[in-house]
Amino acid sequence: MPDAAQTPSARLLSLDAYRGVVMLLLIFFDAPNDWTTPILAAHGEGSWLRTVAEQFRHVEWQGITLWDMIQPSFMFVVGAAVACSYASRARRGQSYAQMLGHAVYRAILLVLLGVFLRSVGHDET
Repeated sequence: MPDAAQTPSARLLSLDAYRGVVMLLLIFFDAPNDWTTPILAAHGEGSWLRTVAEQFRHVEWQGITLWDMIQPSFMFVVGAAVACSYASRARRGQSYAQMLGHAVYRAILLVLLGVFLRSVGHDET
């Protein structure tokens, strides 16, 4: 049996790395007020630490910050992953109907998971 370290991976490492960066940003941006508010209060205009902290907040109607680029980055990652998945499944000989069925199954599963997670601890969904 070949060693896992010797077997080349069919995964696109750059896409995995980008996905990891986006996920890390989502972790940091999940509750921006919890950790950026004290920094913003303690440091005046022009402070490099304040500039970094402001990147983790949404700008209402002016400019763009790193926070504003997370969702488009996530959509890019999803689109690239779908293209890679489609090509991989086509190479394995799956028909369009099989791929569509799998996509519909996963979509239904994700919707049900979302409904369940939003319902936990609440009287209504």
